[in-house]
Amino acid sequence: MDEGRATLVWGARDAKPEPAAWRVDTSDTRSAALWANLNQAINYAIGMMPDREPQGLHPWIRTPSGHIYSPAAIQVMSDAMERRR
Repeated sequence: MDEGRATLVWGARDAKPEPAAWRVDTSDTRSAALWANLNQAINYAIGMMPDREPQGLHPWIRTPSGHIYSPAAIQVMSDAMERRR
């Protein structure tokens, strides 16, 4: 998995977030946030899914190298991390 800061945003399950959604700004009302690494972003996203999904919000994660992970990919990676524990 990519090392370095990961950006987590919440949005629609089937629509990749627009480029502006990935900007993290303290004055911004969007829920974009930076995490120290991909694993931390995944763990937080999985933990928050029960609270966010009823609002129609699903996690999307972008790595410093530009990879964008969909909600389904995040779930698969979380399951794989759990099996390794």
